[in-house]
Formats: sequence, C-alpha cells, structure tokens
Amino acid sequence: MDNCNKLLDVIIPLRSKSKSIKNKNFLKVGKFPLAVRCIKTVLKSKIANNIIVATDSKKYIKNIKKYFITEKKIKYFLRSKKSSLPSSKTELVIDEVLNKYDFHGVKNVMLVQVTSPALNHIDLKKSYKKFLKFDYDSLFSCYENKVFFWKKTRNSLKPVNYNY
Repeated sequence: MDNCNKLLDVIIPLRSKSKSIKNKNFLKVGKFPLAVRCIKTVLKSKIANNIIVATDSKKYIKNIKKYFITEKKIKYFLRSKKSSLPSSKTELVIDEVLNKYDFHGVKNVMLVQVTSPALNHIDLKKSYKKFLKFDYDSLFSCYENKVFFWKKTRNSLKPVNYNY
C-alpha cells in the first residue's frame, strides 16, 4: 500500500430487511449490485487485510459468494436479531463484530456503508493514509448538504433542518 504498510480490516454491515427500499443492498448500480460494488471498491483500494460482511442473511452471503468465488479476504459474520432490526443502530453491529470476530492483531478497523455507491477506492486509500499520518483515533467522511427539508403538517409545511 505505497508508504502505508499497515493493513486494516473493513466491516461492511448489510441488513436484509430494509426500511424503505426492499433488498436495496442488491439493487444494481451500473453493472453490479450495491453490496458487490462496495466490496469491489474496498478490494481495489488494497488497504484491507480482511473484509467482514456482517449480515443477518444467509441468502446475502450466498449471493455475494457468486461474485467472489476465489476471494479469500472476504469473511462473513452473522449478525444477531437484535442488531438486525430496522431500528438498530450501526454501532450495535460494529460492537458485535469487534467483540466476536478474531482480528488476529489488526489494530485498525474501517466501516464502509454499502449505500454510498459513489465511494471511490482512491478516497478510501487517501483517508486511511491521513488516518495513519496524523495518528487519529477515528475518522469519518461526510458531505455538506445545503438542501432544505420540509415536513408536511395538516395545514402547512414546516422546515426540518433550518430555522427561518
């Protein structure tokens, strides 16, 4: 990995019962389903020692394996029912994986969300280099949104994310 030789493990949480879009993790974006696209991006970044797909669905595991028949870096972790509820926080599945998965001395873990189809392998690599260079204890990505959201009430619209 260029001048960064410390590999990390990547956790990719996948929940089968989506709240809004049914089976969104396997909807195709371009040539590949979201989950497969995400895994391909992580593999292309070459920063991962292992990719831990944390899912509640054996069907998801079977579908992913079709795309990565010989890939040994991908490991599968069955989430508990508690961490697979629509109301479950992502932190719950992270905690499960951290407490039950054997990381074999790997000190850094990255969470990658499948529902970010614009994720780029170069950005993953650059962010991890920055993480190491500045000796951060955590790093997250986001994007600034200047779009106003409104909530419809009985007789009007009310702003959700700003105070007019």
